Amino acid sequence: MKLWGERLKMLRLEHGMTQQALADKLCTERTTIAGWELKGKEPDFQLVVDIADVFNVSVDYLFGRDAFLEKSQEMSNPND
Repeated sequence: MKLWGERLKMLRLEHGMTQQALADKLCTERTTIAGWELKGKEPDFQLVVDIADVFNVSVDYLFGRDAFLEKSQEMSNPND
């Protein structure tokens, strides 16, 4: 799934993060991030949710199912 890795890398760079910085936020290894970005590997579901939260985007956006970059307010604050 090439789009997934491209979107992840684009978001990471737009936020001025290194692979190591993202790995630290997600409590994983830098090589794991590199595998997602460059080798088409995919994270488990909980990590996908965590990545979406880090970058404030929807899971659909990460996987190319949504063109919108940011989560809507309703999605971000469902209890408000």
